[in-house]
Amino acid sequence: MMSSHTQQDEHLDAVIAGTISASDNLAAFLASLESTEDDVKAWCLRSDMGAYAQAEACDAAPVRGLLHGVCVGVKDIIDTADMLTERGSRSCAGRQPSSDADLVSKLRAAGAILPGKTATTEFAYLDKTFTRNPRNLAHSPGGSSSGSAAAIAAGQIPLAIGTQTGGSIIRPASYCGVFGMKPSFGSISRAGILQTAQTLDQVGVFASTLKGIGRLCDVIMTGADGMMQATQSAFHHPRCLVFDGLYDGVVETSVQDAVKAVTSSLGAAVTHLPAPEMIASYLAGHKAVYEVELAQNLGAICDAKSALVGLAAKATVAIGRTHHSDVYDAAQAMRVRAIANLSSYFASYDMLITPAATSEAPIFDEGTGNPTCNALWSFVGFPCITLPLTTGPTGLPIGVQLIGAMGADKKLLQLAKWLLDTYHASRSA
Repeated sequence: MMSSHTQQDEHLDAVIAGTISASDNLAAFLASLESTEDDVKAWCLRSDMGAYAQAEACDAAPVRGLLHGVCVGVKDIIDTADMLTERGSRSCAGRQPSSDADLVSKLRAAGAILPGKTATTEFAYLDKTFTRNPRNLAHSPGGSSSGSAAAIAAGQIPLAIGTQTGGSIIRPASYCGVFGMKPSFGSISRAGILQTAQTLDQVGVFASTLKGIGRLCDVIMTGADGMMQATQSAFHHPRCLVFDGLYDGVVETSVQDAVKAVTSSLGAAVTHLPAPEMIASYLAGHKAVYEVELAQNLGAICDAKSALVGLAAKATVAIGRTHHSDVYDAAQAMRVRAIANLSSYFASYDMLITPAATSEAPIFDEGTGNPTCNALWSFVGFPCITLPLTTGPTGLPIGVQLIGAMGADKKLLQLAKWLLDTYHASRSA
């Protein structure tokens, strides 16, 4: 029997090839949206008429791009010249960019249809938004790329763009049970995207399949070549590393057990080592850099429009302003040491395997969740991908996070393909 992932990939192949018209594909997207969006609320802005115009242009175009006729969700901190970009904040209501972000220009050039903007938490930070988790509406989809992850999980769209400064790609992908990837720092242009922390901000992608991750990366990553192809050919004889004791006391036992069941299925490919003692210090360094740079980047708008800005952003701006320059400099020096220390492991191992989040998705009113499992990798900028492999005690998804060496994004996708194949084979044996 054909898997749902195979069917989804074949559907996209048909759209891109023109076997299914862009207009028909858009109509199917809008029908799905109508049946789920009232509950999920993944979109903060829709542009149905604009999307139909894009679809008609695709159907008439003589040349087909890599995403020709495919609907892609774009997070509402990413500038679009034909749609508002309000950054999830009342302080930016009515904000209309004059030009597209670089990655949006690449999506359009590839023939993608942008039917609206996916919801984000305010300034891609901590205050929750209105979006619900499609797996259970009583739970959070995570933050800050909540709308992008939820739209994939609800079956509305196959591909979406988000950003991560702490844990805003990998964590919502885990909570919503979809594929998510944060490529290596700097590999996707941030021009035209809200800057919250220049050292930490990174663009990432969501998809309903691993192949979909590769499709998006081939279009928006600088110099990308063969990322989708990498998802079709597994890496041979990988050397996998697990840090024992990593995030002990923070990651729930049920999550640790679920991830352990996955790594156990990989047999002799996995080596266990004690977690480096400095990781707690690295996480503190990430926090300090985030606070100082958020204050630098959002301080002016918090001052000018304080009544229209949420509590989380204002509180962190205030904290960031109290840090002396030596605190920031020390955190940046720690980042350099962390990159060197953690890079050394990739001389002997191909990837590190960890939980993608500390728990299943929290109850909606409890907030967007804990980014501890992701903040370290935002700090050092290494590529990460989460695979929706298992579930927790309440049946909600638990993602498994794979981390690769800086710049080894294509290899990480091959490793993800190998892990998927190996784990599923062990389950069916």
